[in-house]
Amino acid sequence: MIGERCPQHRSAILVNGSCSVRVWDVCEPLVTMNNLHIVHVLPSLDRTDGGLPAAVVGLVDHVNPFVSRSSIVASIGPRGRAGAYWPIDSKVEVKTVSDIRVKSVGSILKKPFVRCLSEMVQKPDVLHVHGLWIPQTVKTIRWANLRGIPVIISTHGMLTPWAIGNARWKKKAAWYFYQKQALMAAALLHATSETEAKGIRNRIGGRRIAVIPNGIELGGISDKANTEGGHRTIGFLGRLHPVKGLAELLKAWSIIGTCGWTLRIAGPDEGEYRRVLENLVRDLKIAPSVEFVGEVAGREKALFFAGLDAFILPSHSENFGLVVAEALSFGVPCVASHGTPWEGLESERCGWWVENSPESLAKVLATVIAADRPLLQQMGERGRNWVGTTCAWTSIAKRFSDLYTSLANSKQSH
Repeated sequence: MIGERCPQHRSAILVNGSCSVRVWDVCEPLVTMNNLHIVHVLPSLDRTDGGLPAAVVGLVDHVNPFVSRSSIVASIGPRGRAGAYWPIDSKVEVKTVSDIRVKSVGSILKKPFVRCLSEMVQKPDVLHVHGLWIPQTVKTIRWANLRGIPVIISTHGMLTPWAIGNARWKKKAAWYFYQKQALMAAALLHATSETEAKGIRNRIGGRRIAVIPNGIELGGISDKANTEGGHRTIGFLGRLHPVKGLAELLKAWSIIGTCGWTLRIAGPDEGEYRRVLENLVRDLKIAPSVEFVGEVAGREKALFFAGLDAFILPSHSENFGLVVAEALSFGVPCVASHGTPWEGLESERCGWWVENSPESLAKVLATVIAADRPLLQQMGERGRNWVGTTCAWTSIAKRFSDLYTSLANSKQSH
C-alpha cells in the first residue's frame, strides 16, 4: 500500500510493497537496543556534587547492558582530587573537559561539550542531558537539534522553587536568554516523581514528560546489622548544605531529649557548612549524642545503613531523594520532609512524611524513639518490599532503554 511506513527503515515508505525512499530522505535502519548509542551530558562527575552524578553513573551502568554503546561527556571540575570521581564501567566511553564554570564572557562562548561530541566515532542516537543552568550544556542541545538527534533532558529538581530561589536573578536571566528555549527544544523531559513533573508543567506548560524514578540496588538482608540490645541510632546521609534542613534537624534533636539514641550525620561537606553545623551542635549542647562521620561510599555506605534503626531526610527541597529509597532497601524505616516527594511513606506504612520545622521534626522523632524495635523492623520490611517493586534497577533500566529506543525512532519523515 502506497504511503505505509516501511517496518525496516525510519525515513522510508512502501510503494507497491517495496521500500521506497523519499528523495529528500536518507533510508536509515530502525534503531534497536542492539545498535543504540546513548550519550549522557552532565556538568560534573565529582562525588561531592550531590546526587546528580551518582544517579547518572548508576543509570549508565545499568542501561549499558541493554544498548550497544553508552558514552558520558562531563566536566571534571576544578578540584582534580584523586579518587574524587564516581567509578564508571570500563565499557562506557568517557570524555571530559576541565572546567565549565562561567568566569567570563569568553568562557560562555566556548563549546567544550560540543567538541567532545563532534569527536565521537559513532553518531549518538539519543542525547540525554542532565541538569540545567549550564550555558555550555545548552549548546549541546542546539548541536543535536541541527543533526536530527533527539534530546531528553532530566531536570534533576533544578526547577523547584527552592532551586530557582538560589541565585534567583542569575537564573531569571538564564531562563530568559537560553534555558526555556532549550527545554522547549527537547523531544522529551524526564522527572523522577509526579511532584517534579508538576513543577515542570507549572514553568513551561504541557510538554511531554516521562516520570521514571531513580534506580537503586536492593541492600542485602545479610547487610542489616543485628543490633538487638545495642545502641540505637537514627541517621542522615547527604551533602552538608543548607537545603538539606540539617539546622532544623539539630534544633529538633535538642528539643526532644534523646533517651540514649545517637544522631549520625554522614556526607561530604560543601562550602564548609559542617563547621556551621558543629558550632550549632555546641551551642545547643547536644554534642554527646551527635556524630559527624564524613563521606561514606561503597561498603562503608552499606554498613552505615545497616547500623541504623531509622533514617531521616529533612530537606527543604528534593526532586526525588534517592537516599530514602536506599535506606528503605536496607529495611530501615524513614522520616522525610514535605520538601521531598516521599508522601508514600505513610500510605505504605514504612515511615513518616512531615513538615521540616524543628517542632514538627521533634514530634516525629519522639515517636520514632518511643517505638520498639519489632515495630520499626516491620515498617522497614514493608519499605524494602515497596522500593523493590518501584525502584529496583532491573525494572528502571529496562524502562529507560525502551524510552531511548522509542526516541531514536521518533525522528521520522512526515
